[in-house]
Amino acid sequence: MVRTTRMQASQISGVAQLAESAASRARYGLCILTLIYAVGQLDRQVISLLLEGIKKDMHVSDTVLGLVSGFGFATLYAFSGVLVSRWADRGPRRAIIAGGLLLYSLMTALAGVSRTVVQLAASRVGVSIGESTGLAPSTAFISDSYPNEKRGRALAIFAGGSYLSTLVGFPIAGWISQHYGWRPAFMAAGVPGIVLALLLRFTVTDPPRGGTEAEGADTCVIPLRETLQFLARQRSILFLYLGSIFTGWTLFSMTIWEPTFLARVHHLTSLPSGESLRLAALSSVASSPIGSAGAAPH
Repeated sequence: MVRTTRMQASQISGVAQLAESAASRARYGLCILTLIYAVGQLDRQVISLLLEGIKKDMHVSDTVLGLVSGFGFATLYAFSGVLVSRWADRGPRRAIIAGGLLLYSLMTALAGVSRTVVQLAASRVGVSIGESTGLAPSTAFISDSYPNEKRGRALAIFAGGSYLSTLVGFPIAGWISQHYGWRPAFMAAGVPGIVLALLLRFTVTDPPRGGTEAEGADTCVIPLRETLQFLARQRSILFLYLGSIFTGWTLFSMTIWEPTFLARVHHLTSLPSGESLRLAALSSVASSPIGSAGAAPH
């Protein structure tokens, strides 16, 4: 009887240790993915702080700068994102995210050695393709790391990485640009991603697909055509997409051109421009985790 009790206690202890180990891996993975998301946003948007310097060195118009920094990037990102997401449904998510991170980090650094606007545009193409490997696979990765009751908060923390880049990355990039020029700022922005790509690839474990779903839940991959047909029948989804398009259009345009506006109208250099964007992000950082309460199941 005593022996049986000891065996049961040992089994319970083993299960508890396994659960704690899984929770620790999930927290570590979430931390790395959040930092990666922050670096991705920095690599995507750091060009906004540097447009004035690029314009003076390359003697290009605002229209060309808008195409390089915004339209071309967003168009390619949207199309490649769908293909990469489909790949991540079946492929190794950790390797996909790490490979894309390494690509866009290197492309961001290479933007610093661009001598023509064509070379700069080519580097932005690389950033766009690389970043398309991040958001959707990371969301699936986190969803498979946390059970339903904890998933909303985990995803809200992950979303906070977007504002972390503005709080920390933009002031640093602004300081580098002001003291050393726009080229070193690009190079410095690319370095953290290279380090994080190695950490993700060699220290983070890809969770099993559907491992945190309730017992008996259907975890099979739904065909793309069937998914699109289902979404097309949901009017709420269509309105949500439409609202997201206009919201993204407004926010992305403002983010890209706000530092240029501050420089031309208020004569601010890149450092105070980066500081002003950091102040604007503070409220968003505070609201992201709070908003996770609405995503929690009731």
